[in-house]
Amino acid sequence: MKFDIKYMIGQKEKDSLKKIKHFSQFNRDVSPDGWIQITIGDYEYGFLQDDSSIDGFEILENWFCTFKDIYIKLQPNSRIVFDYWDEPDEFFVFERKNNFIIIKYYEKIFSLEKQNSNIYEINLIAETSVVSVGRK
Repeated sequence: MKFDIKYMIGQKEKDSLKKIKHFSQFNRDVSPDGWIQITIGDYEYGFLQDDSSIDGFEILENWFCTFKDIYIKLQPNSRIVFDYWDEPDEFFVFERKNNFIIIKYYEKIFSLEKQNSNIYEINLIAETSVVSVGRK
């Protein structure tokens, strides 16, 4: 199975990054946005642009910090749910079992008659498992 992350930073952000002389400038002056595509099994979430002059809308730092936090907090036989901040009807589940991390992507489906309710079904969109890399 496959789990892959590809990203692209637009030309404007690349130009801004080239001007950085110290890491403190990055934290203060830059929050590069771009495009992200996450492959979970055979499913591709998001997309990459063909034209780097188009500004991206994904804050890449949020994605990478979130994935890093999940990896750090994911203990053996534990599960973490990651609600995607821009799409409240979508979420990811990361689960560590033995030497594998199982990644699932779901969507919440609200019925039309109960749209203002907390009652919904969940639909599994994609699933994969990857070998867990040991931490030191």
